[in-house]
Amino acid sequence: MTKKLLVFIFAFLSFITVNGEEYVPYKIKGEFIGGYVIPHDENVEVLVKGPSIGAELAVEFATDGSKPWQAYYNNPDVGVALQLLSFGNPEVLGDMVSVYPYINLPLTKATNFSLNIKLGGGLAFCTNPLDKDTALADSRPIKGTNGKNKDYNFAIGSLVNGILAGGANMEFSLNKNVSLTGDLMFNHFSNGSTVQPNTGLNIFNGYVGLKYLPEYKKRTQNIAETAPIKKKFSGEVIFSGGIKDRYYRDTKKFPIGSLNLEGYYQTCHQHRIGIGLDGFYDGIYTNDSALSSSYQRTDIDSDELKNKIRVGVNIANELIIGNFIAGIQFGLYLYDPIKDLEPYETSKRREKGLIYAYNIQEEDGWLYTKLTTKYKITPNLLANFDLKMHLQKAEFVEFGLGYAF
Repeated sequence: MTKKLLVFIFAFLSFITVNGEEYVPYKIKGEFIGGYVIPHDENVEVLVKGPSIGAELAVEFATDGSKPWQAYYNNPDVGVALQLLSFGNPEVLGDMVSVYPYINLPLTKATNFSLNIKLGGGLAFCTNPLDKDTALADSRPIKGTNGKNKDYNFAIGSLVNGILAGGANMEFSLNKNVSLTGDLMFNHFSNGSTVQPNTGLNIFNGYVGLKYLPEYKKRTQNIAETAPIKKKFSGEVIFSGGIKDRYYRDTKKFPIGSLNLEGYYQTCHQHRIGIGLDGFYDGIYTNDSALSSSYQRTDIDSDELKNKIRVGVNIANELIIGNFIAGIQFGLYLYDPIKDLEPYETSKRREKGLIYAYNIQEEDGWLYTKLTTKYKITPNLLANFDLKMHLQKAEFVEFGLGYAF
């Protein structure tokens, strides 16, 4: 019996083996999705009534190693996905329809099996964002204490949002034209505080489905050879800006901006680390007595420029994918006048150093992070997009231009 089983396995694997000189130029993938909405905020906790379920349809395109970055990443696939996801409470939270590009970076790549890191991001459209007029007429506070906001979507306040997708996926060949696929993914939906309210949604999802491989082609191009790194040390100066809401009852828009000076050391063709200096401007810090006390986090009694400025240092960790760069930066505020005015309740304030314990629901704290994406338009000119956060809370999104040297 054991011998027959081994013969069967050997015959099966021999049947699905593909010539190493062949590749699949494109693939079509369909997957079912099931997951768990993380109740990271009281407004989310009261709205989650069940699992997230949905489906995703994607087209993936193979790289053949003809460009250096493709060879460095072991010929990854790049794809574009259409996703429909429900959060277990469609009457209030609605559904999210997303379109986003992504890349599969191979960890293990054999003839019949691959394990990849999947990274992507794009646009997401909420079918039922907060009805602000009704919420305002109902005098509903932004904080859903004691479950009072079960009938309002205070998690998502805008039709158009962003989606961030990250995790791992695998592919196992069933035959030459069909593969079994499975993913473990983290999805984040938010508008980056461009429109309030913006609690956002975080979801852990599992995917299972099939991938269709319609045709194989012979490799006709030479695989690019790994060349020495031309420049180990480099630097960038980037100016960025945008706008944001302060509070959903506040109809005002406020400007934001930043200046980033960063120095990098390239560890290999695919990766670099850096250290930098950040200057931030956030226009929301004005004295406005009309704001609800349930919203206020900062006790400001004057409209001064000094309260809108923060300065910090950061460390950066970034991936280099051709002309595209993506990564994360962790920062520490060196100058932050706002921290001495938070929390809003005077009785909770205390003397603060550079690093201190804090409640993210009541104050921003000393740590900031930035999810960064950059594209080299020319060897020296950069286009930039950032999402700045305090722990899980988005402060703003910004677009900018920079110079690399």
